[in-house]
Amino acid sequence: MKKALILTFFFTLLAAAGAITGEEIIEKCDELQSFDTQKSTGTMISHDRFGDITSTFISWSRGDREFLLEFTNPEEAGQKVLRVNDTMYLYDPDAEETIRLSGSALKDTLFGDISYEDVSEGNDTLDTYNAVLDREELKKGQNCYRVILTAKKRNAPYYKQILWINRDTYVLVFGEYYSKRDVLLKNIEVLGVKEVGDKFILSHLILRDLVKGDSHTEMKLQDIELNPVLEDRLFTEEALF
Repeated sequence: MKKALILTFFFTLLAAAGAITGEEIIEKCDELQSFDTQKSTGTMISHDRFGDITSTFISWSRGDREFLLEFTNPEEAGQKVLRVNDTMYLYDPDAEETIRLSGSALKDTLFGDISYEDVSEGNDTLDTYNAVLDREELKKGQNCYRVILTAKKRNAPYYKQILWINRDTYVLVFGEYYSKRDVLLKNIEVLGVKEVGDKFILSHLILRDLVKGDSHTEMKLQDIELNPVLEDRLFTEEALF
């Protein structure tokens, strides 16, 4: 009997030693979507009770904190959004002026249910959040890790996130985003993923702003180029004009 208890304890220790942690899951997830530079074209479609609105864009990014988006559809052609670190610049060619945003203003709407922060957030999750593996469960027909993130910085986009990440691919399947008062603000559903080299890019997703109510916004990426050569000038305020 004593020997059986010792063996049980031994195998329990082995299982615990091999268990993956929430931080390791997030590291793997971020790594699969991290790149030095990226260039892509895409479409955003806002669906609400008044109908659909579609915008097209081209975007460039470098690292986690440099991002530029330019609208290409006729109605908004030439409008640009630039993020450098924690500051956002908006350029409207009709007004020929730049507006600077920072802090809580980054949560304002860019398009439909998508905020400026949503579209430009980098893959440095563990710098901003603590990650804990809650459990494993089925989500959207996929075997997932359910990971809870809690903010460790005041300027975190959300106080808490609950993410369902595919156990085999480490790709996001579904996410929920909460306020400090534990109010569910938004959710995101990933409908498509493109494999580019050894990276996985979220190419089709739906984002819902649950505070707004009956609406949702789709984002689709068409052409994706990883690690193109980008000039330093591209991510400067002067380049917006």
